Amino acid sequence: MAISRFRKFLLIAACFVLVIPMIVVPYVVTSREEGEKMVGAFQKYTRDIFRKENMELQTVTVKPEFQVISYGKPFKLIRMVPNRSLTEKISTITSTDATLFGFMRMYTLFMTPKDGYNFPLFSLVVLNMGGKRFFVLEIIDPARIPEEHIARAYEKMKKLKEEVKDLPDTPPDNSRAKEMTMDFSIHTKADNSREQFFLDLYDDYLSTYLKMVKNAPPLTDPEQNRKVQEGVKAYVNAVLEKGGPAVKVLKLLLSPEQKREVVKTVLFGGGE
Repeated sequence: MAISRFRKFLLIAACFVLVIPMIVVPYVVTSREEGEKMVGAFQKYTRDIFRKENMELQTVTVKPEFQVISYGKPFKLIRMVPNRSLTEKISTITSTDATLFGFMRMYTLFMTPKDGYNFPLFSLVVLNMGGKRFFVLEIIDPARIPEEHIARAYEKMKKLKEEVKDLPDTPPDNSRAKEMTMDFSIHTKADNSREQFFLDLYDDYLSTYLKMVKNAPPLTDPEQNRKVQEGVKAYVNAVLEKGGPAVKVLKLLLSPEQKREVVKTVLFGGGE
């Protein structure tokens, strides 16, 4: 009887050993391929949209120790590659390509206004996990200084938000900066069949944002300029305190001091 039970146990264990890889490996491979495609598509759209809006990107060199941030050698369980640039009016344009546990892929894009200009921050996080796509696009306006170029863009973005009304609304439980984030920001998810839909939506949002930036006149009021820059710092500090998708990844990879430096000097380039 004991021998029979032991043989059954061995048979069940052998089935797990044989069957689980047959299920897991195809899932990992498919997810990784879909994630690679997603990141490549968003990178291309970003370049093309800036080019379409005739905005020349000036490359900013990332410190050598932060050019590739990884954990779990030699398997590279988590790997993040940031790239920085700027334009005449945007002080920080940071995109990151992150690989999580070998099969999840994440693309992010953050932008902040240069000293002397008034427009909101832009934040995109798109994550591929298995057959799911998580899409977060936020417009952060801590200063709330009304100007015509901003109002026109916001009206367009409000209409764009209507395009996701059939998808679930998935705002974070503990928003890192709820009071600063405009209500036409998007937090949603769908299966990967909606990939082109998300790319087209991103195209419209980013194009609208860049047109707003191009139309932004230099600030002549020192108090308004101080308010904008203090607002940028307040948001960066809120991200450090409460986190966000990219910052949570950094928490796994870096010491608190390194995380603070990367957030302030690489991702956003601001904050005190």
